[in-house]
Amino acid sequence: MLFRTRFAALDSQSDEKLLSSFARLVARENNRKAEFLIFLSAIDARRLYAKEGFSSFFSFLTEKYGFAESSALKRIQVSRLAHRYPFLFDEIAKGKRTLSALSRLAPFVTDANAHLLFPESLGKSVRDVERMLARRFPEEATPDRLVKPIKALSEDKVQVSFTAGLEFEKDLLEAKALLSHRFPEGKLGDVLGAALKSLLKSLKKTQPKEASPIPRGMKVTDQESAAAPLRSSTTRVPRPSRYIPREMKAALWRRDDGRCSLKKPDGSVCGETHFLEIDHCWPFALGGKHTEENLRLLCRTHNLLTAESFFGRIGDPSAVKRRPLRAP
Repeated sequence: MLFRTRFAALDSQSDEKLLSSFARLVARENNRKAEFLIFLSAIDARRLYAKEGFSSFFSFLTEKYGFAESSALKRIQVSRLAHRYPFLFDEIAKGKRTLSALSRLAPFVTDANAHLLFPESLGKSVRDVERMLARRFPEEATPDRLVKPIKALSEDKVQVSFTAGLEFEKDLLEAKALLSHRFPEGKLGDVLGAALKSLLKSLKKTQPKEASPIPRGMKVTDQESAAAPLRSSTTRVPRPSRYIPREMKAALWRRDDGRCSLKKPDGSVCGETHFLEIDHCWPFALGGKHTEENLRLLCRTHNLLTAESFFGRIGDPSAVKRRPLRAP
């Protein structure tokens, strides 16, 4: 009904008036686009996605607001680039740059080459920008930098693209030859799949029996470093050991199911499985103990957020250093 009513109104306009109205609509759309990116930049700067229980800005946009993955990635890249070079917001508002072209450009821009890349890419299409990058960065401007490296093809298949060195190619061809009887069709997916399974089997052998796989080098906490500026350099007090037995780490891993356990406002948990660290609910720097009740798994983003809630943001003179009144 809305379409019919609106279309009938537009259909009654002259060609000149219709095109004029469309031009004003495009201008408003570009302004809204720039305004939206400024909002993203402000949310990103405050890391509000972490306070909402998400481990990344990307998951915040895709899971909470339903953005398509490619759309979220594009907007995050452009908002962060424009945060570094604010004149881009104005050029987007004026329709001089597209989000797609800027998202291609973003991974390559540095303070050393910005004065060259921005003028050359102004007003260019996505394809023109890609050709410019391939010319200026023949080795770096490879497909995995310009497109999503993993693309779903069907319910049970994905397409993977990435860049590797000559040594990788040599090893891959040798593995393909050695596995030719096992995989006569010579599909690289079969060869790499077998290699990954072998690697995982080898890694799991190093874990204690009946223990969940614990990543090597998993950090205990980031709160110790955050608390450092608060301690007096003249005070020397014997410090308790930060060592946590591997058996306790394995118990924490099983209890939290190898996921970040920080709760979101809606009661669910973050659930991130990458870059996990062991966090003290009551900070170790303030006397927190190595007990199972005081330890939990957090992703790096939420471990840092928790540290800031106790000690403030490092390097930010305006940060308010807050401490809870008592230990939980």
